[in-house]
Amino acid sequence: MNRWVNYLIGLIAAAALGAAAAQTSTLPSPAPFNPYQRPKNGPPLQNIFHKVNPEWLFQKLAQPKHHPAARMPDFKFNQEEVLDIMAYLKSIADPLAPAPVSWPVWADKKFEELSDQESDAVFALADEGKKVWSSARCSICHTIHGPGGSLIGGYVDLRVGGIDLQIAGVKLQRDWLFGWLQDPKEYFPDTLMPRFRFSETELQALTEYILRDEVFRPTSQKTEEPRDFDGVLALENPERISRGKRLVVVSRCVLCHDIKGIPELLPPSARPQEPPPGLPAATLAAQAGSFEFLAYDLRCLSCHSFAGQGGTYAPELASEGSRLNKDWLARYLQAPDIIRPLSQQMPKFNLTEEEAATVAAFMEKSGRDARIPENIPGGPVTSAEFQRGRELYKAKGCFACHSIGEGAGGVVGPALEAVGTRLQPGYIWYHLKHPHALNPYSAEPDYGLTDEEARALAAYLSSKQP
Repeated sequence: MNRWVNYLIGLIAAAALGAAAAQTSTLPSPAPFNPYQRPKNGPPLQNIFHKVNPEWLFQKLAQPKHHPAARMPDFKFNQEEVLDIMAYLKSIADPLAPAPVSWPVWADKKFEELSDQESDAVFALADEGKKVWSSARCSICHTIHGPGGSLIGGYVDLRVGGIDLQIAGVKLQRDWLFGWLQDPKEYFPDTLMPRFRFSETELQALTEYILRDEVFRPTSQKTEEPRDFDGVLALENPERISRGKRLVVVSRCVLCHDIKGIPELLPPSARPQEPPPGLPAATLAAQAGSFEFLAYDLRCLSCHSFAGQGGTYAPELASEGSRLNKDWLARYLQAPDIIRPLSQQMPKFNLTEEEAATVAAFMEKSGRDARIPENIPGGPVTSAEFQRGRELYKAKGCFACHSIGEGAGGVVGPALEAVGTRLQPGYIWYHLKHPHALNPYSAEPDYGLTDEEARALAAYLSSKQP
């Protein structure tokens, strides 16, 4: 319940921030690609047979509500109908998708079948994959099993798509998972997942971790008699395929999924309009390296909003040009560090120096809020004002929420040890004077600071540049 309350609050906040940004900012065109405007919530089904294990697909069609977050309706298919649908889905799959990957001989062995040497190799690779999972902050979007039967992760709102990986270990096929992690949009162009630019070694390690670790497996699994799917579905039975296609048509699966051979029910004019810049596949290569391509490739608006469009999990981007220092942002994008200790941090996307600089340069020019000055108003600050600001920081109790590198501090708010490197002086001053102007739901108290107090405190905070 709390997640949905926070989601609704986030939507209201995003709308309010978007309206304010539209009035006070000059936004360059085009805006970042908004993945939440995709017309269908479900993934494409053409190559579902390359994606999932047949046993899982059978269970999914027979019992769609197989975990609490499952969204697919229960059509009450009997076993023969499920096999008919599987036969149709198998018939529309591409011959070779994805391309086979070279795996060690032990890759498909169960744990109990591994030799001691093979077991050591599996655990070593899975441990490396766990590190990749952590640095990519995968738990921001994905739910997995936690200690004591709890579920952890999945903090991004659930407006579209699936983010639940608590059964990924028994669901996904190895080659497909490798290809998905390499470039998610190759399989599903409208996915919210970014491309992380993993190396081949990282891809293999992360694949092994997801397929092997218990956090991606059901806590209790029914023992089923193994079905001879290869035997049942190997022959292309036209009658079975035809029955399966009819079941897919009458169940209106095409409303949520793109399915080869099934006509659309809604005309193009009735579907959500494609967001600019759209970036069709034919133009991606020509625009590679541009901000438009990077925003599309990284799916920035899966978490962030921009002028009221996009996600509600991470900060609004429309005023970043007046808030963040460009050089700091470029470094941060390459190696994200902890800013808010109690919050999930930004993933590491393995950006090149040039890519990070491109994003930072766009942010510097975008959303310049006319209300926020570049520097602290009133001219250069004095050493006396700096000392006054230091005293005010202690007197106002700022250390209860923030750490600043001078004694004990809190972790509720962002760390301030290097805030002068991260934030522009004019923004620090404006935020102290109007803490709820840009974000009505900010936890920062409004102390009603005088101009003199705000100037002194901003001078002190701006000096924190280790």
